[in-house]
Amino acid sequence: MKKDNIKLYLLENQFYIDYQGCSEILNKENRPYVVFLLTLNNLTFAVPLRSNISHKYAIKTVGNKGIDFSKAVVINDRQKYISNKRVLIGSREYQIIMSQKWSITQKMANYIEKYKKALKNNSVPANKNLCNSSSLQYFHAELGIK
Repeated sequence: MKKDNIKLYLLENQFYIDYQGCSEILNKENRPYVVFLLTLNNLTFAVPLRSNISHKYAIKTVGNKGIDFSKAVVINDRQKYISNKRVLIGSREYQIIMSQKWSITQKMANYIEKYKKALKNNSVPANKNLCNSSSLQYFHAELGIK
């Protein structure tokens, strides 16, 4: 992984317009959605920073804040969906995240694999819950899921 693969960005409003029917994609009205962009298997993922994470599909930073893999989205048009506005977060949180860049990428890859396996056995309640609460459900074509 390149040193600068993970950076902070905001999603443009157009992203929310184009995916407005997708209830598991977080939409914070009048509040920026801060995301990390990372590339896995030639796909760009925007993985959100959240302030109140209560599940295991995340990397926590400060308190219950962290990076939430369950709400990651595929960015298929970077110019259309990624803002060039400058993003600021607390310095402690930023340092923790930057020190875990490799781990973030690995855990995102693991989450995608876990999601794909859960889809194959969706009758198990834990798998059904994982699939139903994941924003990856809107990106099966991009993920090569039939």
